[in-house]
Formats: sequence, structure tokens, C-alpha cells
Amino acid sequence: MRKKTLKNLTKSFYIIARDRNLEEAMYKDLKKIQLFIREIHPARRWGILTLKKNLVDLIGESCESDPKLLSLFIEEIIKKDLSRHIDEIVTLYKNLLYESKGFQIVNVETAFPLSDEEKKLIEKRLKEILKKDILCDYAVDKRLIGGIRIKIGELYLDLSIKNKLDKLRSSILKGVQSCQTQTLL
Repeated sequence: MRKKTLKNLTKSFYIIARDRNLEEAMYKDLKKIQLFIREIHPARRWGILTLKKNLVDLIGESCESDPKLLSLFIEEIIKKDLSRHIDEIVTLYKNLLYESKGFQIVNVETAFPLSDEEKKLIEKRLKEILKKDILCDYAVDKRLIGGIRIKIGELYLDLSIKNKLDKLRSSILKGVQSCQTQTLL
């Protein structure tokens, strides 16, 4: 439910910003808000009203877009208790922004951080395959153990060691169950 709320709220905000030709400026302002929330949120020193006041002050000082629209968006984020999801909100907004410019968004997960050279190789190969400009979002997930997981729209390619081990485990369990069934007969 939370994920759907995040998507809907971010998409609505993006559409309004786009209709006012402010999508780039809004993205810059969202990045500032993201940094601000990252700094104060883990400490949880402030209540909701103080957080809202400080964010509104921040907007007033350095807003590159529409301060009223940005304030309304922040109020919704705070009201729905979504400030801890600011990274996801900014990523969703960025994806909408780049998709509107014709880019294909690609999510790449690996067990360990990739070097710049490895990222360039992946991006070059994906661009050749998709025949489209791409924007890669990289994430590290130690649970993958090794390998890579790539998500392009609805297409999901899991070449992780964890996935291979899960499939092997499933295969072994099916084999054991099959043997047990035959023994019972």
C-alpha cells in the first residue's frame, strides 16, 4: 500500500510540475529536500511541525521552482508519514523525468559495488541491446551473494548466485518429495 501511495503521490506531483514546465527545477528542489531530510531524519530530533517549518523555510530560501507547489507536496509527504521514503520519492520522480525524455530506466542490483568501468560496460551493452538511451540506477544488495539482477520495465533478469541457489534448493526439494512419494507407493 505504501509503495502505491508513493508512486501515485510522486506521479501526481510530477504531472503538475510538467504541466507548469517546472519538472527540472522541481527535481533540483527535491534533491535539496532529500539532503535535508537525510541529515535530520535518522536523529528524529524534531517533530512533524518542526520538520514541516524547517522544510518550508528551506524552500523559501532556495526554491528554483514553485514554492507553493513544493510546500503542498512536502505537506502531503509529512501528513502521510512518508519522509523516511524520500530517497524512493526522488528516484521515482527522476525516473518519470527521464522517461518523459525518452530514456529507458534500468535498475541494476549487484552484491558488491561496481567500478565505473564495469558500469560503463553494462550501460554500453544495455544501450546496444535496447537501442535506446538508458538511465541506470545502481544498488547493492549483499543478499545476492554474487552476480547481477537487472530490471527493465516489466522485464526482470536475475543472474544472481542467490537465485541460482534458490532454484537448486527447489529442485532438490522436488526430487526428495518425488522419492518420498514413490517410497510410499
